[in-house]
Amino acid sequence: MPDTTTEAFPKVLTAFAETLAKRYGFPAEYRPLNDVQVEGRKLVPTSLKIENGVMTFRIVINVKPIDTELAGKIMPMPPEKVKDKVLKDMTSRFTCLEREAGKPIDTAELEAMVREATIHAFGEDTLQKGAVIDVERGYADEFRAEYESDDWLFAKSEKTRFAGLLQQGDTVGLGRAKAMGGLIWATLVLRDGKVLKAIINGDWHPRPLDSVSWLEDSLTGCAGNVDSLRDCVAEFLARDDVEFAGVTADDLVAAMEIALGAQSPVKL
Repeated sequence: MPDTTTEAFPKVLTAFAETLAKRYGFPAEYRPLNDVQVEGRKLVPTSLKIENGVMTFRIVINVKPIDTELAGKIMPMPPEKVKDKVLKDMTSRFTCLEREAGKPIDTAELEAMVREATIHAFGEDTLQKGAVIDVERGYADEFRAEYESDDWLFAKSEKTRFAGLLQQGDTVGLGRAKAMGGLIWATLVLRDGKVLKAIINGDWHPRPLDSVSWLEDSLTGCAGNVDSLRDCVAEFLARDDVEFAGVTADDLVAAMEIALGAQSPVKL
């Protein structure tokens, strides 16, 4: 089993892509950091977390075709998100297993393919279906209560984070930048030339999940210039208990630099 996100993505997704290519004959390939694609078309988006020694690898297989024109209107992609992609819009970037395989895919075929890919990735050929146990049901209820609550959903919103904090003369700016590991959003509030509050968000894969909040806390009080921010972020990412797979200090600072250049007076 891989110990880190950086090791897990290529190990599992290379095996997955090779299984698809062997089984169906189309040129599936692993695209760092966390996709399987076919000639630039995304087939399998994934996400991963490692918490308390447990790896949860979420693999979403697009099996059936969808209305890509409608999906593109519902989920418009920021230009930064696709700047390193050959295909730039939802209609051209999306594909599905039935399209690439050239045949219908039923539940039995899907299970057989997943078993083959898992065996290829981990060398384990005795996979058996299990049952959800009581402790897992308890976790499900706990997580559902937390993640369906407004407190969690709006926890990183400016309204929540900045409530009762801002004063006349403070400035705020937002920046976005694309790293290999995903898109990064940075919101910086400055007061007297220093970071009063930072909100860092995005769609990369931090380990542990709480480490993003640790980064935000470390930025408080940092001088509001690129060099100081880079030093702060580089020191943070050097910690042994943090992994931002596919995201470097330069990636994070790129978003923060844009936020610095976009500062405007806060509206009280």
